[in-house]
Amino acid sequence: MGMYARASNKFVQIKDCPIQNKLINQILSTIIHLMDKYEMDALDHKTKKGYVRSLVVRVSENMKEAQVSFIMVKRSNRIGDLVEELIRKEKNIVSVYEFINDDLKKAGYFHDAGRLIYGKETIEEKLNNQKFLLKPEAFFQLNTAQADKFYKEMKRLANLKKSEIAIDAYAGIAPVSHYIYDTAKHIYAIELDKAACESAKLSLEENHITNVTVLQSDFKRALSGLKEKKIDVMFFDPPRVGLGEETINLIFEFKPKRLIYGSCNPSTLAKDLNILMKEYDLIETVPVDMFPYTSLVESVSLLTIK
Repeated sequence: MGMYARASNKFVQIKDCPIQNKLINQILSTIIHLMDKYEMDALDHKTKKGYVRSLVVRVSENMKEAQVSFIMVKRSNRIGDLVEELIRKEKNIVSVYEFINDDLKKAGYFHDAGRLIYGKETIEEKLNNQKFLLKPEAFFQLNTAQADKFYKEMKRLANLKKSEIAIDAYAGIAPVSHYIYDTAKHIYAIELDKAACESAKLSLEENHITNVTVLQSDFKRALSGLKEKKIDVMFFDPPRVGLGEETINLIFEFKPKRLIYGSCNPSTLAKDLNILMKEYDLIETVPVDMFPYTSLVESVSLLTIK
């Protein structure tokens, strides 16, 4: 377990990470001990020998359920014995997956469908008195206390009416839709990633939410199927690259009355706002400190059509 030195490929070993959930540190330490015991070595990038490329441990902050994903270069016949002992030692683990990623030139973790080795397909997180069912590949905010404030701020700024139709773009597992469903007529949650869409549908069903439609699609293709709908409000929570000119041009075509823009990158937010303000007025931007003691800041902005 460790980190890469700044601007290099030099691996610096650490025993734990003080800013993450203590249970994650504990589980990682147990896995590394068991990897030594069962001789299931980590990948050596110089010799190209070994089995385990990465380990991903997710813990639901409020429910204390843990999910472990082994990212493997190749399968090992020892992984079953290792996992059997692991779940005896770490009682919070309720889900264990194996993913094969043998393309060393390809970054990332989850490149195949994954194989469930033990337990449930999802772990459960609770936020806003709602249950979220998370598959390994599905993104969910790490700081759940601040995430709750972030989504509530989006809801407050939107000031939806029961007669209005909304789009939740870059929806992920649709937390925004979960927060706003009770104030809108209908919501279309747009997300390209298949696993995230599956988690979104499971969570919506679990929470008995019936006025949200999940569309597995990119934004452009999804909008082409919604041309007959009058979209009143669009919610955006894009990755760090922001919306970009193509997405903004599509917004201009539909001309929703209000835009709610959740941003994790002030520089791309400024760039996007510079274009959006040709057609919209910026009413308010609220910063949200998602990662305290770092230079990173997230924000929620309200824009209304001119």
